[in-house]
Amino acid sequence: MNEGILKAWREFITVARSLLAWWWHELRECADELLVRVAPRWVTRTFVSLSLTGGKVWSLRGKSREEVLTLSSDSEPWPVDLSRFGSTAVIENTRAEVGLAPDLVLVHHLTFPDTVERDLEQVVPLQLERELPMAPERVAYDWRVAKRLKRERRIVVEVLIVRREVIERVHERAHAWHIQLTRIGRGSDPGRMTGNFSQTRRRRRASRFDPIETRLAISAAALAAFWGIALGCQWAYERIKLHHAIVEVSARAKRTDQLVKEVQSAAAPQAALAELMGAPDALDVLVGLTEQIPADSWAYDIELTAEYPAPPEIKLSAFTPTATMLIDLLRKSGQFEHVRLVQATSAGLGFGNRLQLTATWLMRGPRPKTAETTLPSARGATHDPG
Repeated sequence: MNEGILKAWREFITVARSLLAWWWHELRECADELLVRVAPRWVTRTFVSLSLTGGKVWSLRGKSREEVLTLSSDSEPWPVDLSRFGSTAVIENTRAEVGLAPDLVLVHHLTFPDTVERDLEQVVPLQLERELPMAPERVAYDWRVAKRLKRERRIVVEVLIVRREVIERVHERAHAWHIQLTRIGRGSDPGRMTGNFSQTRRRRRASRFDPIETRLAISAAALAAFWGIALGCQWAYERIKLHHAIVEVSARAKRTDQLVKEVQSAAAPQAALAELMGAPDALDVLVGLTEQIPADSWAYDIELTAEYPAPPEIKLSAFTPTATMLIDLLRKSGQFEHVRLVQATSAGLGFGNRLQLTATWLMRGPRPKTAETTLPSARGATHDPG
């Protein structure tokens, strides 16, 4: 049981390592490709030119080109060990393109009607099988549309052909030289290379649709148009409904404001009358004086001037034992202000002082109940409400 678990665990570790290595390789490839396209100056690339007699190695960085190695050997044209030709640290682990010399690549031209352009992926291999003296599995090829003859309605396809053993040897040398092979083509100068034998590339199809693709495209366009029309109709419907709702609410708000103004206008006389009825009058002043004047004082003349909204003015003539005591009592009562002594004279033996004072009535709180109030200290006084 333990041996089975251990074996499964080892298999899991092996698969996980392989997956991690694949993922790291793909991530590095994506990063390198992005840097090559966005910032080529940050990436060092290598170009290797190979011929039957040897080759040359360039180090590329942006637009700069530097020849770092020259390959030549009597035993083999492409030696495995490059250290004897110079330092290889510059090209190790770099992205490399290999250009094969023209004497290693066969160039063959095929002419087809332009109607088969979208089917060249199938037509070119069949035609090569008929015209080439070698079996298809022994060669590697790449092709491109070199010329279009509009009058003859034909196309000329340029096919590059190389022996497969050459491509396999290039892959072996790339592994031994520790470079990342990205392209194998025809060319001896960096920047001037055509074709790619390193992998089978998917051709760009002609801009034509078959009947099924046409129906699918038309259906997709119709669905998109229907969706756009439905979205526009819904938006317009919501806008119209919202506009009607806003107009209705605005009309109700205006009617409510108008009713409020009418109610306020109709209630203005009642409010003014209530305010006028709540204002203090002469009777309130008499009640306040009766409550504040002591029993040993006698008021014989009171003159009131009450003109709304000004507070009532009081002019009082009275007998009192002590004038200053009466004035101080009225000031501290909280119902009078601006209490001022106008005149004070002696009234004779046993009568105290005769005084005359002025004050302003200060009404605070609710009006006193005058129906049950008596004026014990104002007996015999004359009342002039003014």
